[in-house]
Amino acid sequence: MTIEKSLPDDAKHFIASVKPYCSSIILGGSWATQKADSSSDVDLCLVSPDARNKNLIYQLVRGTLQNRKEKRLHLDVKAYTQEEFTTLIQGIQNPYWYTFNRDGVLLFGEPLEVPLFRHTFSNSIWQTIEQVQEAIDFIEQRINLEIACYQLWTALSLSFTVDCLMRNEEFRKNSRIQLSRRLFGKHDKYIKEVYERVSLLRRTQLRAGMKLTDGQSLKCTRKSVSKPLDGIDTDTLHKCGMQVLSYCEKIYRQAMA
Repeated sequence: MTIEKSLPDDAKHFIASVKPYCSSIILGGSWATQKADSSSDVDLCLVSPDARNKNLIYQLVRGTLQNRKEKRLHLDVKAYTQEEFTTLIQGIQNPYWYTFNRDGVLLFGEPLEVPLFRHTFSNSIWQTIEQVQEAIDFIEQRINLEIACYQLWTALSLSFTVDCLMRNEEFRKNSRIQLSRRLFGKHDKYIKEVYERVSLLRRTQLRAGMKLTDGQSLKCTRKSVSKPLDGIDTDTLHKCGMQVLSYCEKIYRQAMA
């Protein structure tokens, strides 16, 4: 059985529907490495020839989400034109996309070329540090706490990816899980659940036809999740934030060495 055939039916139907508008479709994450479980998202990178085709892809994404209504769709789609993707992989997201493409599976079209630009490591981690510092500010002010959890988890994940690349080590999900448990302690699962909730909310913004940058998307999301957390107190969350900040700063020093 091919990996594509093993995907959930909704994902297979979606992939079939977008193929006419794509030049490349890459499957990433745990489905690509055959370590997925029933809660795993299907992570897809779709590259289209031009903006018109990309817009048609997002129309299909919105339609798929609307058809699901309140039932969760385990589908995380990122779509770019070829020009946008070429620019993207030369910036601070280069470590993420290099790893995504290296460990991913080509489902359709032409293979993507994503070289590793090591000079992006320090810039990537510096932006991550700024993200963690903003999260800590939110926690100290007791505002946007779900966004703070989202930022802490994404910062940990990106820093871990860069750490693996600098060490020339294979990215191992189990190792990242061990790291998150060390930094977040018994609240690891709860923070991950909040991260997934915010991620889902950001993705469903597509229902309204929103075409937002990450920064704009987070600003919209803050209005929807600015409620107290019921699974962790702010003092503990602040401690988690400081531990993530310390970890990111350590990786940044290594990247600058």
